[in-house]
Amino acid sequence: MVKDKRIFDYFTESVDYPDNICIDILPWDVCWCYVSSTFLNGFINYGVPAAFIVLDRYNKDNKKAIDKMLNENFVHSDLHEIGDDVMILLEIGRGKWMFFWYDCDVSDCCIGRFQSDDSFNDIASSIILFLNGCVEDSKSDITGYTVIPKENLRGWISF
Repeated sequence: MVKDKRIFDYFTESVDYPDNICIDILPWDVCWCYVSSTFLNGFINYGVPAAFIVLDRYNKDNKKAIDKMLNENFVHSDLHEIGDDVMILLEIGRGKWMFFWYDCDVSDCCIGRFQSDDSFNDIASSIILFLNGCVEDSKSDITGYTVIPKENLRGWISF
């Protein structure tokens, strides 16, 4: 892996407001941005969660929601209850991945799938590197993030 690779470097193209959703459903190595959370819901339960990160973007004090997710024994993961953005990396096959960025205002979400020979650790590090850059950027509204154990995604996951 390239040392400074960020998650969006895995995509050859990023498309804002994709208009071909019904014609070419989520092409490889393309990230779609500004899609609805309901579109993400169609894919999230068809792979193995590999990484789960809650952002500090809208709710600067989401500790209570994170504690609830970590400590309560719930059946299903309703991620909109967190009240902030969520990133999830999903393994969908050997060397095949899906990336989800759920924006809690539900219409500005991102989803993409890509193939890579990079290890899980390298791909997960690319998300953290991206987020660290956002936190350090004074123009970004992301002020922090919390990595949550993937085991806390239980049952049927919805955004």
